[in-house]
Amino acid sequence: MYTLAFILALNTPNAASTAGAKPPNPIHQLRESEMAERLAQTEAKRLQLELQIAKSKHAIAQLNNTEQAPSAIAQELSGYELLGIVTVGERSDIMLRLGEQIIRLENGVAGPMQLTANIEKNWVRLQRYGRFRDLPIVQGW
Repeated sequence: MYTLAFILALNTPNAASTAGAKPPNPIHQLRESEMAERLAQTEAKRLQLELQIAKSKHAIAQLNNTEQAPSAIAQELSGYELLGIVTVGERSDIMLRLGEQIIRLENGVAGPMQLTANIEKNWVRLQRYGRFRDLPIVQGW
């Protein structure tokens, strides 16, 4: 707002210059136009920064408003229960229960619906489409 008034004041001829005084020096006119241009550039940069700040605030507000609801895959993985591990020779099978279903998966091999079970030190890691859940191995019920 102030810069606009300043630019207008610079470009408006005053009473002394119109009352028969000498025309302004070309160097003085050049300096005035350079100052006006710099003021306009400064104002444009300020407005760009304000726009960036407003966009950033809006993006942050959008991130804060989105609720992190668990995905359908994460909800499904939470329903699995580890029944046991059966090892015969080099092969280990993991027995799981999902509701009324009993599911047998070979260690490290993708089963139905890309469900994979891997035996770790003290747990079995279930994985499906990048989501995972660790089930503790409980011994001696």
